[in-house]
Amino acid sequence: LRVPNNQTIWNSFVERYRPMIVSFGIRLGLGQADAEDAAQQALIAFCSAYTEGKYQREQGRLRTWLFGIAKRQILNYRRQGRRREVQVADSPSETNFFDRRPDDDRMEQLWDEEWRNAVLKQCLQEVRRDFDAKSMEAFELFAHQGWPAAKVAEHLQMTSNAVFIAKHRIMKRIRELLPQMEEIW
Repeated sequence: LRVPNNQTIWNSFVERYRPMIVSFGIRLGLGQADAEDAAQQALIAFCSAYTEGKYQREQGRLRTWLFGIAKRQILNYRRQGRRREVQVADSPSETNFFDRRPDDDRMEQLWDEEWRNAVLKQCLQEVRRDFDAKSMEAFELFAHQGWPAAKVAEHLQMTSNAVFIAKHRIMKRIRELLPQMEEIW
């Protein structure tokens, strides 16, 4: 990342973190367009600061530093949006920015959730390479969508036991990959 013109690395970085920042912005109350813009600004600010050598590994993880940058950009967009809105309030607290702004702990919790979801999504992409499409579909329907095993088995023309085995094997592989992905991310 220290080489600003290494497009392959920077594109990979943006592909990894942009969706996470956009989702974080939406969860903090931005609309889709503003969340996209805030993510773009956060990534530009990150790139500039990183290539200038402002990130210090000994002061914390890269994702924590990125969180601070993303949080500032998102809050800036929220403030700009509030200035553009014409608000008619029923009570004074409805117009108080601080009443509507999540506290730092809540924002950090939301960031951690977004990060964890992104890591799990990456694990699932890796796992898809290791398993056949039918096993993955059984896993998705049973583990993610909550279908009963019998319904999944009937839908995919397999046994209920095969559904349980697919879930078990895929979950085992995800647990193996998770520490590696967390370290990379």
